[in-house]
Amino acid sequence: MKHSRFFAFFRRFLILLLLLGLVFVAAYFLPFEQTIDFLNSLAPDGEYESLTGERYQVISRVSALVGLILLVSSGFMLAKWTVTQEYISRFFVRVRDFGLSLREDAKVFLTQSSIARLNKMDRWVILGIILVAVSLRLASLNFSLTHDEAYSFNAFASESLWVTVSDYHLPNNHVFLNVIINIFTSFFGDQLWLIRLPTMIAGVLMVPAAYSAGKRFYGREVGLLSAGLVAVFPILVLYSVQARGYILMSLFALLTLYMGDVVREDKNRFAWVLLVVFSALGFFTIPIMLFPFGALYIWLFLSWLLGDVQGYDSRFDFLCYWLVSGFASAFLTVFLYLPILTNNFDRFFNNDFIAPLERNIFPAVITVRLRNTWFEWVESIPDWLVIVGLVGLVLELILHFKLSRHKIPQQVAFLLWIAMYLIARRPDTQPRMWLFLAAPVLIWSAGGIVGTLKVLSSPFEKKLPLAQWFVGAAVLAILLFGVWTLPTIPDRLRQKSNLENVAVYLAENLREGDMVTASTVFFPQLRYYFNLYGVDPGYLRRSGPFQRVFIIVGWRNKNTLESEAPKEGARLAIDLERTSVILQFEEMTVYEAYPAP
Repeated sequence: MKHSRFFAFFRRFLILLLLLGLVFVAAYFLPFEQTIDFLNSLAPDGEYESLTGERYQVISRVSALVGLILLVSSGFMLAKWTVTQEYISRFFVRVRDFGLSLREDAKVFLTQSSIARLNKMDRWVILGIILVAVSLRLASLNFSLTHDEAYSFNAFASESLWVTVSDYHLPNNHVFLNVIINIFTSFFGDQLWLIRLPTMIAGVLMVPAAYSAGKRFYGREVGLLSAGLVAVFPILVLYSVQARGYILMSLFALLTLYMGDVVREDKNRFAWVLLVVFSALGFFTIPIMLFPFGALYIWLFLSWLLGDVQGYDSRFDFLCYWLVSGFASAFLTVFLYLPILTNNFDRFFNNDFIAPLERNIFPAVITVRLRNTWFEWVESIPDWLVIVGLVGLVLELILHFKLSRHKIPQQVAFLLWIAMYLIARRPDTQPRMWLFLAAPVLIWSAGGIVGTLKVLSSPFEKKLPLAQWFVGAAVLAILLFGVWTLPTIPDRLRQKSNLENVAVYLAENLREGDMVTASTVFFPQLRYYFNLYGVDPGYLRRSGPFQRVFIIVGWRNKNTLESEAPKEGARLAIDLERTSVILQFEEMTVYEAYPAP
């Protein structure tokens, strides 16, 4: 009875789609002049300016294509109605069976995951490492608000939820993160620590994720060492306390890498679903998720070619899951980005930030970017530790087939995919774009070090377990480092940045007729702090009449009083003789000035 009602409804729905297809096809033949005249009559000012002739051509072609698809598909299903009913009935059965299998696979996945199978000692160790990760990130949580953070919050996260998910005038909108920040700040306020809390949580969650991945790829000792390294690695700590999407995307990249190994060894539908969801959320955070996503799918494909997949009915069965999951990830990503694709299609795909570099300058630019990335990763790490890490990476590649179950090293797939993408697209890769590699690199390095120690001590491992001793010493050092950091946290959280101190002073001293000016680099941060302390952002501008002006000069950017002071044409608009320093910081000076006579 239920099926008969559904089929009656579905048949009417197909008729509606058929009629809708006719309308879409008919719209293709409408002249632009007739359409724009009709839209102009509906516009309040009589001018519907957003529809140009070029845009109308694109819309009409898409309309015709959609209309033809609707006509052909709905017409065919109506013409073959009996066959359609049979296929739909089979589809319902398959969906039901898939749902049952998904439930069973979820139970298997959750009971067999690395975290679920922790022994008592490892639970305490991982908990201790997580607390270290929390303490290090808390100690850095209140450092100076960056330009990109402030702009992202002001322009996207502090607006309505619709603006957050639909505005992409700059790729600064890391959408999924800004949605979370929008919700957080709507309920709890817009204090800096609240804005950064989502990324801090993501950074801390990378610790158990790294443990799970390291243990799965190489074993328990590597899992523990990987968790500890991720907890204290400086670049991961830094991005964990910035309200930008790079650490969140890195978490999703690490989770997809873990899920990829799960589905390589077992036909677990729940893991496939998680792989799709994590991939789409990574893309929804930042589109550069294409780097780890592409590398993972290259690795899975190469593993399939080499016969390194297990648990499937056939090789073709795995390939079907591989293809369907890839398309499902793409479909879910497009669905999540629909508001942006509808409102900012051109800016999403054609903004200057993702435009390919010229062929003649690309080698020089990519060399500089990679060098900067290297310095950013290792600048606060002792040289001997950097050397140990590099040795671990090399040893993992040399001894890979002794240390890992994988027939193809993940590093090879990453290098292959990244090289192909760089050659094809020639992007301007800023150092932050490579953050997703940090956790996998640490895991691979830990695998090489621990695995080599196991190989060296294998003849007398019971008497001289070098790998266990090394990991134990490393984890103990990490835990002690966390304990050493704890007493510094209260003072660090109470500290205010230079710009925040400036905003506090101005909140108490601004009066009508005043103006505040600075390099435009500081404007987003100042707007945030002005709003936080109840100062009218209208005070902040580069020009216009004033009775008194506060000039903020940042020495790091090589600015001077003369370069930042308001001007009237070519001459300064302030009286230098009546200009005085009112606030002085190590890298910033605030002047009070009055109009030139």
